[in-house]
Amino acid sequence: MYGGFFYNAKEFIINPLDAFHRVKDEELGVAFGYFIFWLTISRILSGIVVYIWGFYKPPDVFKRLGMVSFKVSAISHVITLISVSIALGIIGIFIIGAWLHFWIRRIGGYGRYPQTIKAMIYGDTPSYLFGWIPLIGMLAGIWSFVLLIFGIKEMHGLAIGRGAAAVILSIVILLVIIFAIFFIFFLFLINSSSFGLL
Repeated sequence: MYGGFFYNAKEFIINPLDAFHRVKDEELGVAFGYFIFWLTISRILSGIVVYIWGFYKPPDVFKRLGMVSFKVSAISHVITLISVSIALGIIGIFIIGAWLHFWIRRIGGYGRYPQTIKAMIYGDTPSYLFGWIPLIGMLAGIWSFVLLIFGIKEMHGLAIGRGAAAVILSIVILLVIIFAIFFIFFLFLINSSSFGLL
């Protein structure tokens, strides 16, 4: 089984269009196994990089309280960070997938929701393999974006341009909504302060 995960990863890197065509009718459970396998490995490697490079520093309170050494507390915090990021990755792919699927259908895609999830799972292969490497991870993210568009093309029968439009539209509108929410919240805080409510 795991050998298949490595083979698929290689195929999505070097021959993505054929690879997407091959998995188009695959059960979502198979793709989800691939997702869990590579997500876990990538998050563990990211955690190791974070710890070794010192990107993450636990709160000084652990040292002051003398509960555990700084080194041990750093390791425990990185393990927690890895666990949380895996959980968020699992939850996020279904939520983001639903949002993206909505826009794919608006653009004219005819595939089902599981097809969108598979496009996201397999499209993110470069990020699984290389996203944990500093600097290179940014290039991997760009390649994942391109693969996602390839996946939408194959899974939903959309032209490359329309697939790209669906992805970009979903991102832009989501950012606008988030910005609007923060802006309204900011205005609420200002008004509340003016009237002495806070």
